[in-house]
Amino acid sequence: KNVINKVLGHYRILLRKYELVVDLDDSIFKGFEENYITIVSNIIDNALRYVKTKIIITLKDQRLTIYNDGEPIDEKYVENLFRPYEKGSEGQFGLGMSIVQKTVNRFGYRLSVLNINDGVMFVIEP
Repeated sequence: KNVINKVLGHYRILLRKYELVVDLDDSIFKGFEENYITIVSNIIDNALRYVKTKIIITLKDQRLTIYNDGEPIDEKYVENLFRPYEKGSEGQFGLGMSIVQKTVNRFGYRLSVLNINDGVMFVIEP
């Protein structure tokens, strides 16, 4: 919760243009704060790159989801999204999501991406 709020503070100016829904419980993830700042920042960077109007961040029962209402990810990119140097249609370097996945896995969690409700959701869970 503290990490997410800290990262949102860094992005507050960019996020003002969009509807932001945040629902956070007191779930605790094992690992290092600095790593989770990088994880959440990378996913929010990605969300900001594709969002149309809304970003929803939910932390409930050891499950973090970050949703944006941008275009769904083309299925040909979904399979390789977490591989180094793979990038989507508006991706930059192709390293961010790879770093996120490796870090999440190192702490014993799983990162997945889902095309849902006319948007994209990243999920981190045990």
